[in-house]
Amino acid sequence: MARRRTVRGTGSARSRLIGRAGWSFADQALSSLSNAALSILMAKATGVEGYGAFAVAFTVFTFLAGVSRALVNQPYLMTFSGAAPDAARAGVRAGTGLALIFGAGCAVLIVPVALVVGGSAAAAVSVVVLFLPVLLVQDVWRSVFVARQQPRAAAANDALWAVLQFGGLGVAVSAGVRDPVVLILIWVGTGWVAAAAAVARGRALPSVRDGVGFARRTRGASRFLVAEWLTVLGAAQLALLAVGTLGSPADVGSLRAAQTLLGPLTILVVGTFGFLLPELVRRPGSSTRRLRLVAAAVGGLLTVTTLVWGLGLLALPEHLGRALLGDIWPGARETLLAMTLWMVGAALSTGPMTVIRACGETRATFLVNALIGVLLLVCVPVGFVLGGAPGAAAGFAVANLLPAPLFWVQLELVLRRRRPPVAPVVVRTSG
Repeated sequence: MARRRTVRGTGSARSRLIGRAGWSFADQALSSLSNAALSILMAKATGVEGYGAFAVAFTVFTFLAGVSRALVNQPYLMTFSGAAPDAARAGVRAGTGLALIFGAGCAVLIVPVALVVGGSAAAAVSVVVLFLPVLLVQDVWRSVFVARQQPRAAAANDALWAVLQFGGLGVAVSAGVRDPVVLILIWVGTGWVAAAAAVARGRALPSVRDGVGFARRTRGASRFLVAEWLTVLGAAQLALLAVGTLGSPADVGSLRAAQTLLGPLTILVVGTFGFLLPELVRRPGSSTRRLRLVAAAVGGLLTVTTLVWGLGLLALPEHLGRALLGDIWPGARETLLAMTLWMVGAALSTGPMTVIRACGETRATFLVNALIGVLLLVCVPVGFVLGGAPGAAAGFAVANLLPAPLFWVQLELVLRRRRPPVAPVVVRTSG
């Protein structure tokens, strides 16, 4: 009888784990797909110039949201996923407070510059940055719900935002609205509603006063995470800029189109990391052997999935490829194999990188990612000079694949010096 109850309990725990994984991936997919749908809608509604203004504003938002995740979201997941309820609530009050501080600081710095520059793009950027603080709070709550083992709540909140924004945008476009600033206002305004809903559901108001304490107590992790984000993203953007400078916009378009086709893999990799990190943090007593197996299993499964997807795309008949991308398909297909190998590098690295982060070691992953940044700046332009857009794609692949074994080396070093788990950081609140 006892054994039957144990088996039943194990099966129930496994079912709950699978359910959390499913909702985590659903949330990531919903977020990514709604962003893609937003871009398509804006492109069709606003025309070339209007879409350009939106693209600039959305790029600024994506960049700043990435910095905020490195500053708040990931440190929260690493610190509070296994914390007691009171400590976790204090952490989210402080973390969302820091997100407000960061967003407000960005607004103070960016909006005056945008007003001086003028133009539709500057106006679009100003609107996004003015609404940024609360949008970052909504993004923090996505991670908080995952840390609380409530990824379904994160997916529900993103679904609420999607329904509100596309409902509002649909009504506006049907009424003949084409001004990108007005449409952006609908997008960010509905994001505020989603943020308010998340705060109400989570029952923890942001505390700006405690946000400073959160930054101070997590700076050991966040400084490397922020530097890592800036290094890798900055290098990737500069590499693409180099391709555009040495070649033409069509060359950049071929690379971007291939990245778009591989977008579902990005969702899978990011979703795996987002789900697995808090699950490992909640199990600080996991054996070294178990952590190695987790890293190997994740890396292997993601790699196989990436190769199957990429090779499947390469096998598409010409008419289906053109149906997907139109005249961009031939250029995208030329770069697709190398860009698939670029994603293989990310797949191989996800397992060990997640385990390293779960052990609280951010410096170890930063060192390898800094090398990736350097390789991007060197390999992509050199590859383009030698082989055009396919050569540049090969440069991306080399930059990700070559350092991938170093993540495994760093994982071994981290596991060897692993110490018994320490109590999570407790952030004192002001009330």
